[in-house]
Amino acid sequence: MWTDVAPFYFEFHWDNRAVWALDLEVERLDRTELDWHLDRPFWSTRPPQPLFDLRPRDVLRDGSVHEVHAERIRVADLRYPLDVMQCRGRLAILDGIHRLARLESEGADEVRVRRVPRALIPRILRS
Repeated sequence: MWTDVAPFYFEFHWDNRAVWALDLEVERLDRTELDWHLDRPFWSTRPPQPLFDLRPRDVLRDGSVHEVHAERIRVADLRYPLDVMQCRGRLAILDGIHRLARLESEGADEVRVRRVPRALIPRILRS
């Protein structure tokens, strides 16, 4: 249920295509600043239903827990940076949790990110 992630995640719904269209600088960030995502139930065991009942780290430990997400991690395209925004006092991922999981599985120390300013929320809201 959405209520499982609401206390630590965004209070709005965004359009990924609108986020991707933003012209933002890419920077490097210590991966551990985003690792908290791996321990929260951001994924669904029955996509596309938004169940929020599966943690990325559970899939990393054992891909048979959910083979669809394990495959999405395996093929995550690392050419694209993660899109992040400040949320409740820390950086949160708008787009790229599967990429973060792949980077974690490969032992990467850094991630490439694009910081989306909160001032741009009106431009990325899902209509």
